[in-house]
Amino acid sequence: MFALFSSGLAHAEPSTCQLRLMRILGRISPANEARLFEPKVLGPLPPRKELVAQRFEPMGKAQVGNSGEMSLRIESPLDFAMKYQATKDKGFWMMMNPNPADQRLATGHATIIIGDFVFNRLSDDLGQQAMRAIHVDEVAGLFMHSRETPYLVTQFFEVSPQSLETLKKFFHDRVWNYHMPEAEWRTTYERLPLSAENKDKPKCENCSLFSWSFLDPRWADLVPELRAVQQEVGSVVVDQIPIQQLFNNSQNRAYRGTVLIAKDAAQTEEFLKKGIFSDDVVGAQTLFHDFKATP
Repeated sequence: MFALFSSGLAHAEPSTCQLRLMRILGRISPANEARLFEPKVLGPLPPRKELVAQRFEPMGKAQVGNSGEMSLRIESPLDFAMKYQATKDKGFWMMMNPNPADQRLATGHATIIIGDFVFNRLSDDLGQQAMRAIHVDEVAGLFMHSRETPYLVTQFFEVSPQSLETLKKFFHDRVWNYHMPEAEWRTTYERLPLSAENKDKPKCENCSLFSWSFLDPRWADLVPELRAVQQEVGSVVVDQIPIQQLFNNSQNRAYRGTVLIAKDAAQTEEFLKKGIFSDDVVGAQTLFHDFKATP
């Protein structure tokens, strides 16, 4: 199934869909509207047993928009389920799913997976659905039965057991207090929270900022235990556009690998090899192009 990555090189320029999308994203999310979350002093990483290297052995590299090159794997849902079970007590996963093809602007949607739950942030006008902790089994079922979501992109970050427990509690508390609601935990959802018009709204967020909110110094003022997590995870440049976050995530020191989960993994490999994966609006949302297989 993974013959594509065993030998040779494949090259694919950005598709017409991707070029158009990159131009749009450059206008609505310029570089000066990204936010750097960076601890003032980075301490040494805590001792831990290393993950089995083969779990994230890259199968190839792809250019991600105009950002840079990133290694990745392509796996079936079953393959990924086994990887998730083997790593869920060793760190957290960031996930990006594409928006449906009929969306006016396809920018994807970001969530964070910690333990057995996916923490999801949507628009405030959705009421109880605006912020949820969803069991992974429910999310897996939705993915497998959705015709609009042919793939997911997931990225793994390794942290210590203590940091993982802190993250679990923080995000469960975020959901609980959002629905209470508690004023000090309250945030406002903005689709472009880092844009100039929102610069004076410190509690603005969208799905991207929600997923990385544990690195925000303002949350550490409310939850001091997060400072240790921030020291361990280190710095991340957070973009308000999920599909532009993929490359930024790969620069973090806790990052261990990217997995493209495809319902038809063999076909997706072939499409990436030929450079046609991004010919449709949904596929273009990865911004993966110029694929090079690992020799």
